[in-house]
Amino acid sequence: MTKHQGSIRRLLGIAAAALAAGVLTASGIAGEPAEAGYLVVTGAPGLEVLLNGQAKGMTPQGGFGLVIADIPPGRHEVRLMKEGLHPQSFFAEVRADEVAVINANVFTPDITVSQEGEVLGRTLQAQTGSLLIRTIPNDADISIPKLGVGTKVTGGKKRPDWRIRAIPVGDYDAQVSIPGHETGFKIRIEEEFDAEYLVNVLSGEVADLGAAKREERLRMREQWSSKLGRPGSEPGERVVVELAGGVPMAWRWCPPGEIATEAASVSGFWMSETEVTQAQWRAVMGPWSGDSNYEGARRPVDTVSLGDVWPPGGYLAAVRRQTGVQTIHLPTEAQWEYACRAGTATRFHSGDSEADLARVGWCGLPINEGTREVGLKEANTWGLHDMHGNVQELCRDGFEALERGDDRPISPSEIPQIFRGGHFGSSPEECEPGARSVFSPTASAPKNGFRLVVNP
Repeated sequence: MTKHQGSIRRLLGIAAAALAAGVLTASGIAGEPAEAGYLVVTGAPGLEVLLNGQAKGMTPQGGFGLVIADIPPGRHEVRLMKEGLHPQSFFAEVRADEVAVINANVFTPDITVSQEGEVLGRTLQAQTGSLLIRTIPNDADISIPKLGVGTKVTGGKKRPDWRIRAIPVGDYDAQVSIPGHETGFKIRIEEEFDAEYLVNVLSGEVADLGAAKREERLRMREQWSSKLGRPGSEPGERVVVELAGGVPMAWRWCPPGEIATEAASVSGFWMSETEVTQAQWRAVMGPWSGDSNYEGARRPVDTVSLGDVWPPGGYLAAVRRQTGVQTIHLPTEAQWEYACRAGTATRFHSGDSEADLARVGWCGLPINEGTREVGLKEANTWGLHDMHGNVQELCRDGFEALERGDDRPISPSEIPQIFRGGHFGSSPEECEPGARSVFSPTASAPKNGFRLVVNP
């Protein structure tokens, strides 16, 4: 029997043991309704488990794992989070009266560093930061035992500063020494953060040069958490938070409800007030090598594809790291259409005529004129701008969402890219709330952009 086969049998055995022990029954957990499925998450203890963006608990020490009951049949996103590790996402297919099992083994971060500061090996799942140490005098030796680092001699020469990149987050003991003098201090590594220290070995003074930046990032994360980590109090409630460099991003509350023209229910969520602008892109990603076709800090970022937004190196992962909010995402199709309509059932959220469209959207423009700055046209009743036209907006799922009757996502790797809302050159028909544009998963175009949602 192969190792893979043994793992599968072991997991099935866990589910079977849970059934036998009465933790699960043939129809699920006692008291749960029929026509529902069940999920067992096993593996490393202490993982926070989110199902479709909703927290469901932690994986326990020992036992049968975390059991989640009363799950509607279908495909569900399971997200695992633990301090010091990148969040991981899986998709589980749940069937009525059956138990699905996810084995969530996440290994402890490990790292090997050469004497020159080169990272030789590390667990790819680890959240990492970088370290820069300057010393007075500049020929001092540096020791960080946990990293296996014992000198800063490179090619027989001393360096005025010393740097390691891609260190797993955490606290480290360090010593800086010259003959007759030694200074010990604590190093803190945070994800996507440049820790920087100036050590005067002669006086024993240690200056944390990254402290101000750390405090600013903590302030920003607390702001995002306090404002977007809760449901809004009324439809269209507006909050404004900041990205790096003080770049503002406004959000509007979309309350729970149903799409007026579809049999689809939607949970409440925050949506960015405008399409993501070029300033907001660069505040998170830095200068973009592809650049937008139509330059302007307040113009929407364009020429994007799912590959620019979704993967570990994309905008979503980067903005989550910067803000600490792990439920930032692309909208599902159901969320997008629900937010666009804002309770209306007319042809456009502003009315039925093309004159109504002209008040709220940039559509039917000559292709060489391109996009416009966001927020110049009237917003809908929930305060969302440019839902019709300007750039067509990327969603995270395909046609199945509305057909299922809810806003649960499916895997983006299995579908074409779906864009909503039309763009600056679109016809009125292409700008209607229910209209879709379909692209291959890797295609990009100057008319393609996106906006974000947060599920509190």
